Amino acid sequence: MDAGAKPVSGPEKPNQWKLELKYGSNKHDVPEAVIQEWLRDGAPTPEPWTGLWFGLPWSWLPENRR
Repeated sequence: MDAGAKPVSGPEKPNQWKLELKYGSNKHDVPEAVIQEWLRDGAPTPEPWTGLWFGLPWSWLPENRR
C-alpha cells in the first residue's frame, strides 16, 4: 500500500482491473476492511484469479488500459 497498491477486483478481460472504493482510502483502514469482509464471508480460501486483489496504479487507471 505504501507503493500505491489499492484493492481491485478480477478482470473479465486482461488489463481491466476494477478499482474497489468500498474499502476506503486510508492505508490502515483498507486492510482492516478487507479482513473484516473476508471473516464475515467465512474466511474462504480464494479461487485463483477471483475475488479481491491489490494492484498498483498502472493496473487500474483508465489511461493505462490497453
